[in-house]
Amino acid sequence: MAFQRNLDYGFERYNQEGYLPTNLLTGWGDERDGQGVEGMFMFAYSAQYALLSEHHLAAKK
Repeated sequence: MAFQRNLDYGFERYNQEGYLPTNLLTGWGDERDGQGVEGMFMFAYSAQYALLSEHHLAAKK
């Protein structure tokens, strides 16, 4: 699933102390030093992983 591959790619390459950049394909750049990471993105990534886990659990039934 392309959606999960995108999340996993960003997590594997750009995870810094539990935070991910807003752009999962290009990484942090100057973002971390500038305005910082917005909480809404972290909540969105968590929600996306939760939905993917529900999908995988349903597919196993």
